[in-house]
Amino acid sequence: MPILIFVIFTLTAICAFIPKQAKNVFNLVLGMGIVSSAVAFYTMIPPLFSNQILELGGMLRIDKFSALIGVLITTLYFFAVLISHRYISEEYREGILNLFKVRLYYLLLPLFALAMLTVIMADNLGLLWLALETTTLVTTPLVAIYKKDGSLEAAWKYMILCSLGISLGLLGVLLLSYAGVQSGLSGLDSMSIKMLITNAPKMIPEVMKWAFIFCFIGLGTKVGFFPLHTWLPDAHGRTPAPISAMLSGILLNVALYALLRVKGITDIALGSDQWTNNLFLIFGVMSIVASAFFLFIQRNYKRMLAYSSMEHMGLIAVAIGLGPLGLVPATMHMVAHTLSKSLLFFGSGEILLHTKTAKIYKIKSLINQLPKTVILFTIGMISLLAFPPFATFSSEVMILSAAITKGQIIPFFLIIISLSIICISFFKHAFDMFSHSEDQTEDSAKIAQAKEKFNVTHLVMIIQIVLLIAGGIFMFTNTGFDFFSSIADSIYH
Repeated sequence: MPILIFVIFTLTAICAFIPKQAKNVFNLVLGMGIVSSAVAFYTMIPPLFSNQILELGGMLRIDKFSALIGVLITTLYFFAVLISHRYISEEYREGILNLFKVRLYYLLLPLFALAMLTVIMADNLGLLWLALETTTLVTTPLVAIYKKDGSLEAAWKYMILCSLGISLGLLGVLLLSYAGVQSGLSGLDSMSIKMLITNAPKMIPEVMKWAFIFCFIGLGTKVGFFPLHTWLPDAHGRTPAPISAMLSGILLNVALYALLRVKGITDIALGSDQWTNNLFLIFGVMSIVASAFFLFIQRNYKRMLAYSSMEHMGLIAVAIGLGPLGLVPATMHMVAHTLSKSLLFFGSGEILLHTKTAKIYKIKSLINQLPKTVILFTIGMISLLAFPPFATFSSEVMILSAAITKGQIIPFFLIIISLSIICISFFKHAFDMFSHSEDQTEDSAKIAQAKEKFNVTHLVMIIQIVLLIAGGIFMFTNTGFDFFSSIADSIYH
């Protein structure tokens, strides 16, 4: 089945250039996107809900942890395909995108998903690195697709910084392979994650520390840790909404997945997780504190959501830095952030289609113009800010509880203060955009007269809200905790 994933996603990409008319492109890729999503789901579900591990030729391997991220990738890709049918067709109808750019978009969307799926399926560090670099190459044209409002600058910054970071990551991978050779491995075994974990106790600790540092800097750039985050708000703010949702909602988790695989090998080699935990804890707290400042002064709602991603990656890093006690809520928060952040980016697409601007100060009385979108966006925002009963509340409560239990009092209070500032900032910016304004412009008054129609974006947002509520309840049950514990355990095996 993993091979079938490569075949079907590649065919989906090729289909973008087969039909002659745009309408047929939209319909064909929509159908192929649904089929490719079904194939990926069918492959990922068995190892996620059992102890079954899928292996293929020593290069591909799917365990519970990789299956979890694989399901998240597939879910978000499926939602993106559905929403793209509306979003991209609307931009094509308005002349924002021409037929070639529509084809380019639908060529790169499945290739982006395939590259991420390859990262989580790869048992070979070389293949993992190559797939992670491919995610940068296939999404750079999407960042630059509008060729205006700083899109080209954002694309160059994204490509250069992420490629530079992944190059440092390659040096870390080569050092890991060298440590594997020194421990007695040879050939492809020296790049196999499974074999490196097995031989980790024999590896030279000093080499492993340097390997992890290079991987942490390189992959941490892709994750968006502060101060390695500078590409993130520009890239996420310039792309079409479905791609922004995938960049922010799942690509960051995929990069973090790769870093966690390296952490698992390093911890076993060092005989303790304390050294790597300290790095995660420090960079995690810095990312949360910095994002609070950036969000408070933000004037662009898509960049606001991008900086929020830096905050949530910081929260996951803090959880990882707390050791086994935090690793379980870390995996929970990966799920919660993927659903809640993509929900808001999908909603931001609806706002952008109607207002034609991402500037917060240019939007007034949106509740009168887009009542359905505003209501769903507000619920999604409440979810993102970790209010009960959403999944983010469950995971964040467990992360903060773990911080207290581990005696991390200073990080705990820094996080609480930062999260409070972030909450105030979100509500302030949302109030500015959504609330009724007495000085409503004539144009916005005309828009308000047109009743907003229920569309596929609203349907997807509702499904995500239901999943977030159900997930939040499930995480607080013994069954849910045991399920995520089994996933966390698979990181080191």
